Amino acid sequence: MIRAIRSMVVFLSCLLLIAALFSCSQQSDTTGEAGTEKAAPSDNTGAESDPFAYTPPSRECDRAMLIRATESYVAAQEAGDLNKIALATDVRFKEDMSEVARDKGLWNTPLPIA
Repeated sequence: MIRAIRSMVVFLSCLLLIAALFSCSQQSDTTGEAGTEKAAPSDNTGAESDPFAYTPPSRECDRAMLIRATESYVAAQEAGDLNKIALATDVRFKEDMSEVARDKGLWNTPLPIA
């Protein structure tokens, strides 16, 4: 009997939580505070009006670009020369979760890549 009551309490609690979440997620057509009206919808819909909206990267990355980047990385690692990789000017080098100077990392050691 106690087990059935506990199950019913858990079920009703979950149902109440779902109902509360559902009612909070619906947009209301009410005016909000007394005497104030909702603003008219603007013509700016989409990402421009929402500062938190996702904006996709402007540069496209395709298979050929990834292959070139991989080949330049492998060539630089085989030669131990970072100048063979196109890097950003503000790149930060990390090794073992610590920031490392450009000339002190493993990437400066020529390694055979199979």
